[in-house]
Formats: sequence, structure tokens, C-alpha cells
Amino acid sequence: MEDNFSIKSAVIVGSGNVAWVLGTALQRSGIEIKAVCGRNIKSISNLAAELDTDYFNFKSTLPKADLILITVSDDAIQRVSEELSSSLDSSNQLVAHTSGSKSTALLHPFKNKGSFYPLQTMTKGNKVDFSTVHFCIYSNESEFRSGLINLAKKLSKHVHTLDDKQRAILHLSAVLVNNFANLFFAEAYKLSQLNQIDFELLRPLILKTARKALESDPNIIQTGPAVRNDLETIDFHLELLKEDKDLQVLYDLVSKRIKKNADTQ
Repeated sequence: MEDNFSIKSAVIVGSGNVAWVLGTALQRSGIEIKAVCGRNIKSISNLAAELDTDYFNFKSTLPKADLILITVSDDAIQRVSEELSSSLDSSNQLVAHTSGSKSTALLHPFKNKGSFYPLQTMTKGNKVDFSTVHFCIYSNESEFRSGLINLAKKLSKHVHTLDDKQRAILHLSAVLVNNFANLFFAEAYKLSQLNQIDFELLRPLILKTARKALESDPNIIQTGPAVRNDLETIDFHLELLKEDKDLQVLYDLVSKRIKKNADTQ
């Protein structure tokens, strides 16, 4: 395999949100999508029609392509990889998954394996401006790593090389800043609605907090009663949450973590 290995064609494995959004983006960038592969015939046929290509199930012999891109759910990656190995050259074919948290070791039937992880949520039908998306690339072989990097650069200016552990930590961090942060937005929204308060009142604070976190070390800009060790206010808030024990416990744990972080600054 030459060092200037170039990915010009791909087979998309899966037919979910990532397959739809990333598959169409790769096609628009000039990558030939040779086929879509999966179990759900209706789903893969619909995606194949969108991409104007063929579709196959896992028992079929897949067309030759530079890259087999596995976009299935995390818990299905290893099983799908093993099934694909029966119809692909496991000693020569490049196979990559799009998972943020799973190791490329799950692709163990294949000698040449890697990750092609876009750090962005994707929903079928919603356009993604991939030029702003950070791609995290890894492969066990330098020539394939270079090929995946160049492929990502067709979509984005932000391409990084992260190994399996680094990518998993990044994914965990993404859960904290996205999913966990949004949970608190959702809980605040419910509290507002229950008490006839317009949630719009909180919008400027949400935006300012996000901007400050992007511009500074979030540990340094932390504010609130826990940082001040304002136990009276914390106890009052816990009393207000007495009818929601789960949120009360969560508030208490987070407050203690904030205070612990502040004490170590």
C-alpha cells in the first residue's frame, strides 16, 4: 500500500441518521458511494435511492471500494464487523467506524481499521455545515490514517488525529457539555412552566454562560451559591425541590462538586 493512499469510493454500512447525513455529504464532496449495506431492506433501499446507488444485505458480496464506513449504533459495531468479514478481504480492506466512544479494536476481523468520527449530532433531513465540524481520525497504519485525514478534509477544515482513548474522553466530554448541560436546560424549563415563568427570561443568561465558557477556563468563571459556600441559599433551593427527590439529589451532588473544584483552585 502506497503512502499516498487516496479514498475515492466508499460503501456505507447502516441506514440511520449518520448514514444519511454523512453519506450524502461524502457524495457531494466527490466520493463515489458504491453501495449501502444493512439489515433493514426498506431503510437501506431508501438511502440507496437517495444516493443513486445499490444496496445489499450482510450476506451479499459487496462491491470493491476504498473504504467500508460502518455507521451503525455502538453496540452493533463488533457484530457487524464480524458479519462483514465473511464477504470482504479482511487482510486488505480498510474499514472504519464513526463512533466516538468505541475502540477500533472492535473491528478486529480486519487488519486495516480506523475511526472517522465527526463531533456533531446528526438527524436525517437536517443539513449539517460540515465545514465547522471537528473530525477525529485514527488508523493503525499511517497510510490509511493519511487517507482518512484527507477524506475528512474534503468536508471540514477541522481535522484531528486522536487515538481510541483520546476520542473516548472527547466523547465523554461532549456528553457533559451537550447532553448533560441540556438536561439542566430542560429541568429549568419545566420549573419555569410549572410556576408560570417565561423561560425566555433565562435565555440571555444561557447565552452569556456559553460564551464565557468558550472564552475562558470554565473552572475560573464558575459562579453561584456553591462557589460562595452560601449554605443558606443551597438549603433553600433544596427545600424548593423537596417534591422532586431526584432533582434535589442532583442539585446537591453538583453543588458539592462545584465547591470541591473551587476549593482546589
